[in-house]
Amino acid sequence: MKKITILFFVVIFFSPNYVYAEYVLPYPSILPGNKLYSLSRFMDKVKQYWYLGNLSQAKYHLMLADKYLVEARTLMEYKQYSLGTDALENSNLHFRQISFYLQRAAEEGKNIPLFREEFQQAKQTHLTVLFRLKNEIPSDFTWRTEKGESRQLFLADLINNSIALRKK
Repeated sequence: MKKITILFFVVIFFSPNYVYAEYVLPYPSILPGNKLYSLSRFMDKVKQYWYLGNLSQAKYHLMLADKYLVEARTLMEYKQYSLGTDALENSNLHFRQISFYLQRAAEEGKNIPLFREEFQQAKQTHLTVLFRLKNEIPSDFTWRTEKGESRQLFLADLINNSIALRKK
């Protein structure tokens, strides 16, 4: 019994004191077509005023970049390419803001290494999703509305731009 107790304490004291957790994207929220979608978008804009400070703003923009990336992935999986491109463009817009607010937080002398690590993990997760999407969807698509109007969507270009943004 003493040997087991000693072994237990040795393992606990000499094991690494950190736990690695993979970055997890959120579950898809309300998607376009739902009656509450416009309310959700409005609330996303209102929430910005609850996040004070540069580090909080970076977290807010990462949250929305994640949300819209998941929305884009879900919509594109269901071949709703027009709505998916809009969501991916929103994700890119918010992802660009993260670096700006992180830089401002660093200039203020904030301690940001933990968030930088989370940001790097988020980049890798985003890249995984984008590469998978790139392989699964067509490179371009002609979207036709019910009124007969058509719009050419260059999906490969948009995804390549999203990948380049996240590789910076």
